[in-house]
Amino acid sequence: MVSSITVDMSELKGEAESVASLLRSNQASVEVKGSRLTVVGNSAKEVKACLKRFLHREGFSEYRVVSIRPQVVKVSRRKVSSKHRVGKRREATPPSPKQTMPYLFPT
Repeated sequence: MVSSITVDMSELKGEAESVASLLRSNQASVEVKGSRLTVVGNSAKEVKACLKRFLHREGFSEYRVVSIRPQVVKVSRRKVSSKHRVGKRREATPPSPKQTMPYLFPT
């Protein structure tokens, strides 16, 4: 029995046809229905690798590929945590005199 993998590209609209052509070049049969792709002929791992390659080539670095279930793969936007956001920088404090003064040995 040949399994089919469903790719949900609802968050990356308008790119389903270009992803389908990339997957077809890897000897897979692809059916496009709106923002969903149905891939027959490749494993989920191969489909996920092709999607990652597509996102990297096209410069969609804010998206990632997630396996929701064994036969369902989704392209979703990365969530940026508050730690990694660019914001105000803390000002540096100068070192204390104890840290900057050389230790002189008594002679």
